[in-house]
Amino acid sequence: MGFPVMRYVSECVAFMRFHILHRRSRKVIEKWQTDRLRRLLVHAEKNVPLYKELMATQNIRATDISTLENLSFLPVINKKTFIGRQVVEYTDGSRHLSGQWVTTSGSSGVPFTALRRTEVQTLWYGYSLNSRFLTWEMPWRLNADWARVAHIRVRPRERKNHLWIPLGAFLNNPRSLLQQIVDFKPDVVESFASVLYVLAREVDRYGIVWKPRYVVSGGEQLSPAGRLFIENTLGCEVYNRYGLEELGTVGVECMQHDGLHINSESLIVEIVDESGASVPETNHGRVIITDLFNTSMPFVRYDTGDRGHMSWARCACGLRAPRLWIEGRYSTFLQLGDQTFHHFYFSYTLKPFKNQILQYQVVKRAENDLLIRIIPGSAFGDETTVAIQKEIANLVKETASVRVECVAEIKRMPRGKSQVIVDETAGTQKPDILKQ
Repeated sequence: MGFPVMRYVSECVAFMRFHILHRRSRKVIEKWQTDRLRRLLVHAEKNVPLYKELMATQNIRATDISTLENLSFLPVINKKTFIGRQVVEYTDGSRHLSGQWVTTSGSSGVPFTALRRTEVQTLWYGYSLNSRFLTWEMPWRLNADWARVAHIRVRPRERKNHLWIPLGAFLNNPRSLLQQIVDFKPDVVESFASVLYVLAREVDRYGIVWKPRYVVSGGEQLSPAGRLFIENTLGCEVYNRYGLEELGTVGVECMQHDGLHINSESLIVEIVDESGASVPETNHGRVIITDLFNTSMPFVRYDTGDRGHMSWARCACGLRAPRLWIEGRYSTFLQLGDQTFHHFYFSYTLKPFKNQILQYQVVKRAENDLLIRIIPGSAFGDETTVAIQKEIANLVKETASVRVECVAEIKRMPRGKSQVIVDETAGTQKPDILKQ
C-alpha cells in the first residue's frame, strides 16, 4: 500500500508545480522552461533524425543551448519541414510512439498530420491547460470537473459532465440541437467563433430564455462585434482561447480579457521577424512555439502561421505569465496581378470596422475581381459598406475591382472552420457543410 500512496503524492506534487507555475515570477517560469528545453533538445538530437540533421546543419549541439536566448541558434521550422518526409525521420525512434495523431483543418491551405503529445493531456493537466479560467475563479479546486461543458465540434470525446454536439448536425438543424444544449444546462459552451454566432442568433430568433455562465471561443478569430453580440444575447462572459491542433491549447483569456495568458509551463512562445530573429517585447511579428513536453514528435521553434505580439507586463488580474495577442494568420494570401496580399493586410485595413463586423471573408472570384463577404453586426450600416469598399480598393489599387456583399452565413470547410482568404480561381474553395 505504501508505494501507490507515495506515487500518488508524488504525482500530486508534480501537478501542483505545473498548475501554479503561471502565478510565479518570470525568473521561476524561465528557469522551468530552460530546464525542460535542455532535456527536450538532448532527447531530440539523440532520438529524432530530423533534429539531429537540423543541429548538424547549424553546426551546434543540444548542449550548446543552455539559455532561452540560445534557442535562436536553431532554425524556425514549419509544416513543410515535416511534409514529404517519412514518419521515422521526425518521430522518436527509441520507443513505442505515444500520443494522438491529428490532422489540422487546412485553413492556411496546407492540411498537416501530426502526433500531438499525451504527456500532459491526462485529466488533471487537460483541465489545467484548457479550462484554466475556471480554476482561476475557484483556486481551491485543482481541476474543473465540477463544470458542465457543452462542446459543438467535429470529433466527440467521452468525458464526465460533458455534452458533445456534432458540428455538422448542429449547423444543419441548430434549433433542435440548441434545445438539447439548453436542457443540458451547461456552465460552459465551447465552439468556433462563427458557430457561437449561429448559436446566439438562434437564441435571439426564438426568444429562448437561457444563460450559460461562460462561452469559450477558439479556432477562429473572435471579432469585438462578435464577442459583444454573443455576450449581449446570452448574457454571459465570453472567453477567447488560442491553440493549434498539433500543439493543443496555447493560451486563454482571464477575466480582464486583455490578451491570452500563455501556458508557459508547457510551451515557449517567441515573436520573431521575417528572418527568425526575436523582436523586442510588445513588437509585432511571427508567432513561433516550442512544445516542451512532446518528445514523440518534437516541435521546436515551430512557425504557427500566425502573427501577434506578447508582453511580460503583469496583468491587472495579478497573473505573471506572459500574455499573447493574436492578430491573424499570415500564411494565407492572395496573388493579384504581380502583387501578393497577405491576410494581415486585409486584417489591418478592416481593423477600423472591427466593432461593426461579426465575420468577414476575402474571395478572389477572378483574376481582377475581389469580393468581400461580410456578416454585419448591429452597428453596421450602408455607409459601412461604402467605406469598406473604398478602403479595400485603396489597398489593392488597380489590381482588382472590389465588391462588398453582406451575407447571413459564410461557407465552411469540412472541419467547421471558415476560411478568411479564398482563391476560387485556384480551386481552393473547400466543400460547404452549411445549408445556404
